[in-house]
Amino acid sequence: SSDPLQSIVDAHLRGQKAGQQSGDEVLSNLNWHLSIVVSHVAGYELNNVAKESTAYIREVQGLENQLFAGFMIFSVLLHSTVVALKEGLHLLELDHIENIPTERVVLAKAPPNPMIELQTKIYRLSRAFLFRQFDEVSVNADISDNIAKYKHQLNPLYLQGVLFEGLASFYLARDRPNERLKWITKGDSALARIRGLSEHSSWNWKNKTLLLEAERMYTLRDDGAALFYEKAIQSAHEQKFIHEEGIASELAGIFYCEKGLHQKSSQLLLHSARSYKKWGALAVARRVEGFIEKQYGLDVLQMLGDDDALECIFETSESMSNKRQVNG
Repeated sequence: SSDPLQSIVDAHLRGQKAGQQSGDEVLSNLNWHLSIVVSHVAGYELNNVAKESTAYIREVQGLENQLFAGFMIFSVLLHSTVVALKEGLHLLELDHIENIPTERVVLAKAPPNPMIELQTKIYRLSRAFLFRQFDEVSVNADISDNIAKYKHQLNPLYLQGVLFEGLASFYLARDRPNERLKWITKGDSALARIRGLSEHSSWNWKNKTLLLEAERMYTLRDDGAALFYEKAIQSAHEQKFIHEEGIASELAGIFYCEKGLHQKSSQLLLHSARSYKKWGALAVARRVEGFIEKQYGLDVLQMLGDDDALECIFETSESMSNKRQVNG
């Protein structure tokens, strides 16, 4: 769909209401479930996503219907991920969180099913990327292959999986020189798919395309990445994708750190931590804060409470571009 993700959430909520009014339990619950999934993909505040997914799981736990058992598994996968982003991966070692089973518990009982397998991979990949667990990333970065193998129909969640596959691939290409070509090829494939979507719906996919372009250029050691990071962050900000604003700011901060532009890097990393906090991903923000403290010291980390404006952060990127043109 070329509609903004936020509009798709609203359409599912209308579908839920229509199902309730007509007494169609399946229509109502399917639309409720999909509204929660798409709201997560669109970067809605995680406390709200957690609250809705908890309410949904409690609702379907009591319903005697095989279809709802499937919805239940998918909802638990989402719930486990949201809780981990908010509070930390250690919670996934538990069997239950506030009487809601965790991913591990439902997967132990789940039948073999391609949709369950794919959604598990997507949630695990996104978590592993956001927590920088690269062994777990490399195991799950085969989303596109999985979609092709089972001919899954594309939807916002599966496409988010392709985005994380692309980001993970370019990151791994830099991290694992002996596998560089394999990961660049995989990253290029994800970029091509997301770029194709951007031509139909720039609202949803422009910022993601720009970020993958930036990561590709950084991986190929092209300083032109600077401008693409800037555009990706601004586009995510304009479309209110706060989670992707955080991801793009962090990746840009790492790029500038490697370039030795430490003031710019620290500003972007601080902006990333603030964005993750606004999203509600407090455990992810803590990881970034740890990196800032290690890289730049406690004094810089204590600037986290200060307001930042994107315009201030990007003033120095123009000077970098100009310097490159003068030197070029």
